[in-house]
Amino acid sequence: MDSEIMKLILGGGGVALLGALGKLAYDWIQGRVMKEESAVTQWQGIARSRLDEIHRQKARLAWFEANYALLWLAYERLPPKEKQSFPFSPPLPPDEFADE
Repeated sequence: MDSEIMKLILGGGGVALLGALGKLAYDWIQGRVMKEESAVTQWQGIARSRLDEIHRQKARLAWFEANYALLWLAYERLPPKEKQSFPFSPPLPPDEFADE
């Protein structure tokens, strides 16, 4: 009984392995499998663009922090007199981005 179960398990594993290898060969022929260097280069490009975006956002935040007093003064002194109070800090992100 145990040997039959082992044969069944190994046989099923062999079929799954052959199916996976067949799919890999098919994808390779269709050009869907990427070489490692290409994948690494693609991910490095994505990482570089994200870092550039982070640097731009940090520069914008630094500008806002450096000019906050001037912005507050202009907002308070310019018309109309009845307006919403100027925020003391940037607004919190929406709930969907709060966990990131």
